[in-house]
Amino acid sequence: TLINVNDYYIDGVLSYGLYNGHIYNNREKISRVKADSFDLSIEFGKRFDLVNSLEIEPQVQLISRNLYINKVVDDNDLSVDINNQHPIIGRAGFKLSYLVPGTESWKPYFRADVINDFSNSKNVKIEGVSFKTGKNGGKFNTVIGASGMLSPDLSLYGELSSYQRINGFGFDGQDFNIGIRYSF
Repeated sequence: TLINVNDYYIDGVLSYGLYNGHIYNNREKISRVKADSFDLSIEFGKRFDLVNSLEIEPQVQLISRNLYINKVVDDNDLSVDINNQHPIIGRAGFKLSYLVPGTESWKPYFRADVINDFSNSKNVKIEGVSFKTGKNGGKFNTVIGASGMLSPDLSLYGELSSYQRINGFGFDGQDFNIGIRYSF
């Protein structure tokens, strides 16, 4: 993270993800899906002090995701190849945070974002026949969370997110994220 004197910042993250989940139909679990991802994220924002230890922080972010999905064979021996996905995702929103009195860094926060996938529709193969999928649309994201420093080099954060589709295909849902950040 690079922060300048006027509280502008730019944050870059390179990450690896490992996915392991199940696919269900209306009645039962029918398959398991596994995937790996490599992501690059660049975020830009600026903090503005409000009143009584409140801060507002407009943010924009661009994410390049490379998702490598293993081929799936369901319980009916149907072969499904989702293919590798390479979406470019944009996010714009704001974060409203409050510095807890008596601490130097502990901040609960609320965040609201609009997220859009700028990628084109993908191809999926089922038993060797190619189908074009719908294009993921936008979604609205609301987040509650908290972050703070455990030491000058170690910080902790946690958040609960809720996603709601705005248009097009996509996902509604929630996720929980916790992490530890070490600065060196």
